[in-house]
Amino acid sequence: MKSVLANMRQAVERKKFVLKQREERKVLERIDNVAEKNSLGRIHREATTLLGERRTYLQNPECVELVRAYREKKQDLKKLQLQHVDLERRSKLLSEKAETLRNSFVQFTKETGQLAEKLAKKPVRVKLDQGGL
Repeated sequence: MKSVLANMRQAVERKKFVLKQREERKVLERIDNVAEKNSLGRIHREATTLLGERRTYLQNPECVELVRAYREKKQDLKKLQLQHVDLERRSKLLSEKAETLRNSFVQFTKETGQLAEKLAKKPVRVKLDQGGL
């Protein structure tokens, strides 16, 4: 990894890998941080230690059960989130449909009033009971 980073550093310094000046500075700083300060070795040691701890934990049946339960709950949560999205979509569709029906009903009421006035040849007042709307 160090050799790859060293080659990348040389490419940036020789302008074979063209970056904006600010980006170039940041890239070089990060390469120095990783390659020169023995970060890779430290990261490797930490990862090896963590993998060993993981293996130890997974030999314990209680931990294995906790991992299984966690994965199951995570899967359940994902299903619930999908259901939530679906329900929100359906709720929006129903709301839009109800609004369309409400508008149609209002228009129908107006037209009914106009027809009643035409037939009765006098003003007619149509009252709309919106108790259920």
